[in-house]
Amino acid sequence: MIKVDYPTDAEEELIMRQARPTTSTTVTKVRTAKDILRLQQIVRRVPVADHVFNFAKRITRLSRPAPRKRPTSSTNG
Repeated sequence: MIKVDYPTDAEEELIMRQARPTTSTTVTKVRTAKDILRLQQIVRRVPVADHVFNFAKRITRLSRPAPRKRPTSSTNG
């Protein structure tokens, strides 16, 4: 049996930084706006298990800055 562990946090960052392209890339149009809108409608009909949905939500929320604390109102004049 071969055991492969996940990289550490530092290793993961290094992998991500090394994977970035160093040359510019030309982007070629492969879909029209109409195609994309049609595909969005199809994707919305794909069933998603709750644990997958919650995982995606967690990643989304973790990618945002922490919410700022609101000052509490004071009744002291």
